[in-house]
Amino acid sequence: MVKIIVKSGLIVLFGMCLLKMPYSYFQLVRFAGLAGFAWLAYKDSFKTDKSLMILWAVSALLINPIFKVPLGRHVWNIVDVVWVAILLVTVLFEENANRRKIIRKDESQKVELPTVSPRAKELLEKEYGVKMTDKEAQVKVARIQDFLKNGKHERGSEDIVE
Repeated sequence: MVKIIVKSGLIVLFGMCLLKMPYSYFQLVRFAGLAGFAWLAYKDSFKTDKSLMILWAVSALLINPIFKVPLGRHVWNIVDVVWVAILLVTVLFEENANRRKIIRKDESQKVELPTVSPRAKELLEKEYGVKMTDKEAQVKVARIQDFLKNGKHERGSEDIVE
């Protein structure tokens, strides 16, 4: 989440560089860009794919306010547009990757329900004192099997079935 906020801030900063702004704004952009790109490089250094880390580190070196790289207004505008595009694409891909992780996590928590014989369902209904659908009986049996397997009942096991 913090990564998305940092990238969004950089997108706004670099997008505004295309407008006619005072020189002090570009100085601010250099400091903020250095900080933002350095932080992104640090965060991506923990990933196995180091390509984004290298891109952010090179970007931090290019925009640093101490050793300025004189590229000219037109070239800097092109660089700003490229950075905005790259930041937008990485935000969108990162968001999709996070959604896929959540979906995979939810799918891995689903439990295949056991088949329940009519006699077992009848015994469950007698034990609990209520009429049950086949699915409810399957959930009860799954919980009992889980209890026997793990020796404990976990809270939130009601979400075994959608």
